[in-house]
Order: sequence, then C-alpha cells, then structure tokens
Amino acid sequence: MADIIKTCRKCRHLAAYPRNNSYHDVDYLCLKTGYFCSGIDRDITKVKRYSPGGRELKCEFESKSKEVFDHETGIAGDRAC
Repeated sequence: MADIIKTCRKCRHLAAYPRNNSYHDVDYLCLKTGYFCSGIDRDITKVKRYSPGGRELKCEFESKSKEVFDHETGIAGDRAC
C-alpha cells in the first residue's frame, strides 16, 4: 500500500473562505495556527511554515476521514469535516 502524503488540503483543520471577487479566489486558513496558508498541496513533512514574525508554526495534521466516536449516541463512524 502506498504511503499517504500529508498535505494541508487533507487536514481537518483547514477552512476555505471564498473571496468576494470576480475571479472566485479562495483563502485557506489553518484553524490550529490561526494563519492563512498558501501551497496547500505540498507535503507538510518537507515544507516549514513560518509566522510573519519568523516563528515556526507547528503542524498538528489530522486526516479529514478520521474515525470519530459520538459520545451522545455512542456510535463510532467516519465523519468528514
């Protein structure tokens, strides 16, 4: 089985915000770090991300299709974010 490449696009902490322009651009925000991301299809193990002040941002990658246990219903299953 091939290794799954970890990219920001596959992370559950990535939020997409469309811009209100005629080009239909989208801004991507990492909810863990609070910073906007670019190059979301690059492998996170090979790319380091920095804040505007120069601090290295630690990635806490979690796959979107992670099994989640619902404590209210007691049912375990896959849930995409």
